[in-house]
Amino acid sequence: MDQSDIGGSRKKLGLLNQTIKSKFSQLSTKFASNKQPVFPIHGNWNSVEDEDGVDMIRVERSETSSSDILDLDLEAFREANIEGDDGGVLAQYVNSSLIYEAGVDREGQLMLVFAACQLPDPKSTDYDRLLNLIMFRLDDFVENDYTLIFFAAGSQYKPSIKWVYRAYKRLTRKYKKNLKNLYIVHPALWIKITMEAMSSILSPKFNRKLVWISKLSDLAKEVPLEQINIPDAVYAHNLTKEQQIEYEADFSMPGKYFGVELEALMGQNGERGVPPVVTDAVDYLFSHGLTTPDIFRKMPPKDVVRKVRAEYEQLDKTSVAYALHGEYVAAAVLKAWIGELPHPLVPLQLYEMVRAIPIDQGEVEAATYIRDILLPSMCESKCTAILLSILIRLLDMVSQNSGVNNMTAVRLAVAWAPCWVRSTSPELDVEMCSATRIRLPDLESPDADVPKPSNVVTLIRIMISYYDFVFAPTILEFKDTLAIHRITSSVEDPPPKPPRRKPTDP
Repeated sequence: MDQSDIGGSRKKLGLLNQTIKSKFSQLSTKFASNKQPVFPIHGNWNSVEDEDGVDMIRVERSETSSSDILDLDLEAFREANIEGDDGGVLAQYVNSSLIYEAGVDREGQLMLVFAACQLPDPKSTDYDRLLNLIMFRLDDFVENDYTLIFFAAGSQYKPSIKWVYRAYKRLTRKYKKNLKNLYIVHPALWIKITMEAMSSILSPKFNRKLVWISKLSDLAKEVPLEQINIPDAVYAHNLTKEQQIEYEADFSMPGKYFGVELEALMGQNGERGVPPVVTDAVDYLFSHGLTTPDIFRKMPPKDVVRKVRAEYEQLDKTSVAYALHGEYVAAAVLKAWIGELPHPLVPLQLYEMVRAIPIDQGEVEAATYIRDILLPSMCESKCTAILLSILIRLLDMVSQNSGVNNMTAVRLAVAWAPCWVRSTSPELDVEMCSATRIRLPDLESPDADVPKPSNVVTLIRIMISYYDFVFAPTILEFKDTLAIHRITSSVEDPPPKPPRRKPTDP
């Protein structure tokens, strides 16, 4: 191709880009006054038509309560969309092939995959319903920090610009806030043009979360690639970029501290104490991090965390000065170390015991169950008992400063749960650590009256809220080791169980 041909192609691409930007500008102007959601929430609602004559549900806020006007059942609306006119076939396809779980990344954040090569034919698929189903899928993640991996290659069908714009406008603050990274892998030309055209409406904060990935070897440096179910079309496209995927050696094999068995670090009975990577972080956070806003939720730059990790693993340091890096780095390194333990704190064989936490019988009953049944099963290794006593005490102290740092026991549990689980089923792991799959005291949901099983978020929250009660026997057993970390029990006898109600006469 000569220079004149290249110049002509660039000119055509520039004209196309300008045309798309103009279209987005028109869409922005048209929908500027429409601040309401496009699916019903509490309030008045009516049916209107967009420019294509497609029925849309639009909400009109009311001064009075929804019960005074119309009792909208959001769960019924959700179920109607899921069921559709195909018996839920599209919903099942979306959840299993289009947008699906991939476990937890190295920072303890849930990973979600969106595979563009699995987009259905728009001629035979209602893309408005598809968008609703995608949003419902995201609802399972938005209360947790999460990473979204978008595989752009191999897509036979491409959504319209109008649909992409509408999808972005549906991403309200709750969806964007906890999204930590959006990896766009093998970005096709249409993706680049669309993102460039949307640059005028994308917030700077959202733009900073975008990471462009040209090949899978680059993605392997950011996330644990081995636990992602990558579509064949993506692998095929990657072969045009590289012949072999290179994995990060330091993440795939145990190091000096990370990925090493607890007993190898602490001794069979914990006689060596917790390793420096834990004591450095815990001591610094006890001294400087108890009032730090959003501690354990706000993530520092990955390169800084990797630098600290390398100081332990490669530079053979036995201590790191976190005063040079700050509280968020100390918190991130601690979470990463916990998440990479060869045996997770809650292994697969304990999932059913966690689900059985009797939270519906009251929190004291739940705490008693954890202390007497679940915790001993988790702590068959004395090393685990010592580690948990120190870790949960730190989280307890952080939660006591929630008025300053905004980290309640619930938020701490949501932030930590992904680091506690790991099995061969990423979908099951997500279920066990998702904040939206359970009932929580300060996370309201429209189906709050529907019983839901407990999960690891429940477990951690109760451990934090009832620390002295749950860990009193453990602290007594390991008092000499724990006293080094200023951990003692303030409760000699656990509180009595609440009296059972006497049956009333008929």
